[in-house]
Amino acid sequence: MNTHEISVKGKRKRVPAFWADEVVIVTKGTFVRVAEIFDEYWLKVDTLPDPLHVLHRLQDADPKPDLFTFAQRVPDIEPRFEFHMEWDNVAVIPVLSYDDWFLKRISSASRRNIRSSEKRGVIVKAAQFDEKYIHGIMSIYNESPVRHGRTYWHYGKDFGTVQAENSAYLDRSTFLGAYFQDELIGYMKIVWDTRSAAIMQILSKIKFLEKRPNNALLSEAVRLCSERRVNHLL
Repeated sequence: MNTHEISVKGKRKRVPAFWADEVVIVTKGTFVRVAEIFDEYWLKVDTLPDPLHVLHRLQDADPKPDLFTFAQRVPDIEPRFEFHMEWDNVAVIPVLSYDDWFLKRISSASRRNIRSSEKRGVIVKAAQFDEKYIHGIMSIYNESPVRHGRTYWHYGKDFGTVQAENSAYLDRSTFLGAYFQDELIGYMKIVWDTRSAAIMQILSKIKFLEKRPNNALLSEAVRLCSERRVNHLL
């Protein structure tokens, strides 16, 4: 039986899997075995296989899953199949232009936070995914073993693990850094597709919360989407 490694709450585990049209189909669960396209949310839309073809392939899978789930990605929100469907919540920013978003779509408090971040010395810029940047990510991860009252599963990870977990889809990713006095206090990873972009990671240091680095990072992400004429930021 073929298997594939996935991450569950920061821990690696192997699950049953097989290939279909250049993508990996993984199966999760024990009582009810559910098949899904591995990393479906992050794959380019035009590389995703026809769900009907996958269903046909699943007939010969061993072990055969009980269910196959797939999704349609924003802005494709009109149901195209007659299967059972459940709506899901996705945080999406429509991007007509940066000024439209900044002046019309966000609250006055959000605008103040973005301006305040700049006034307090935070600089946001694109960064190379190199050794220095990875060590910066580690410094954010290792600031505290607890975040939001829960054990933080990225705390204490070694360099190789942090590098591997952040290196997916490098050929179509942009890394942003929020810096204060040359210290990386927040970072963001954006993965680009044809009509949309998705934020894979956004995290900042707790002790710099008042400097609003996440607001500054999100502002820069919207600016980049506007420049690239990408109309939806997920």
